[in-house]
Amino acid sequence: MYKCLSLALCLMTIGTVRAEIFSFQVSTPVYTTTAMKKMLGPYPEAGSEEHFMDFDTLLDIQDQRTPESCAVAAKQKSFTLTNLFVVDGGPLTRQEALILSPLMAKVYLDAEINIQIAKNAFKRRRPYLTNFQIVPCVGLEKSYAYPSGHATLSRLAARVLAKLFPERAEAFIRRADAVAWNRVLGGVHHPSDIVAGKKLGDMLANGFRRK
Repeated sequence: MYKCLSLALCLMTIGTVRAEIFSFQVSTPVYTTTAMKKMLGPYPEAGSEEHFMDFDTLLDIQDQRTPESCAVAAKQKSFTLTNLFVVDGGPLTRQEALILSPLMAKVYLDAEINIQIAKNAFKRRRPYLTNFQIVPCVGLEKSYAYPSGHATLSRLAARVLAKLFPERAEAFIRRADAVAWNRVLGGVHHPSDIVAGKKLGDMLANGFRRK
């Protein structure tokens, strides 16, 4: 009996999620290099106070991080709904993640185009390439640093999920913020990369709305 009840609840949840998905449309514009520079603004100039604050923060976190926190950050390199919003007590269920995966794949694809345009517009090098005191504890990256792709995608996903499940909005944003900050902990992003990534994620999320 309990198995039947659990299955019934599961089917009800799946039906509700699918209905919510079909009530939204995705319309993400592709921004030009000029538009990206205007919307995000430049990263901190070398030698500026903000530049030194970036590296002071990176070095402070590097001194305090643990093997356990590095392991979490490394695991989050793979960007999937299940990995980021389900595991470790996340605010999304596995069933919901499975149903939402096709929709989010489209959202991510459109976002990735804009992320690469932005990164190539600014061409900021990774922190460990400009300050050899920075020792990453996650996999190295070949792309540019600004804005953070993980910060953009996690913020965008959180905003989309919050529109589908408004009662969990704060939980989605908290998880996205943690994912983004773990890129700083891992030593592969400056804090200012994260700020710009969240800004870009918010901009892209505006294209996800009810029909």
